[in-house]
Amino acid sequence: MTKELFTKEMAKRGNIKICEAEKYYDLFLETFTHIIKTQGRMLFRGIGTFYLREHKEKTARNLHTGEAVTVPKHKRLKFKMSEKFEVAEDK
Repeated sequence: MTKELFTKEMAKRGNIKICEAEKYYDLFLETFTHIIKTQGRMLFRGIGTFYLREHKEKTARNLHTGEAVTVPKHKRLKFKMSEKFEVAEDK
């Protein structure tokens, strides 16, 4: 789903203007990003947890040349679904 479709649906369900829904969407993303960067974790009860996972530096190969390349340590955003959400998804 795109941002445009999501904000339209949000406006329809919340009985608000689309421009207001876009502001709330942008505020949510800004807040979410800030919390992930500062605390490393965001929990949504009944849905799941977003968290940062750190990956160590490793050596990989360039697929085109076969040359060894060093991949620096980095963080990735991960998501773990809650058990309640998994059960609800199956129904």
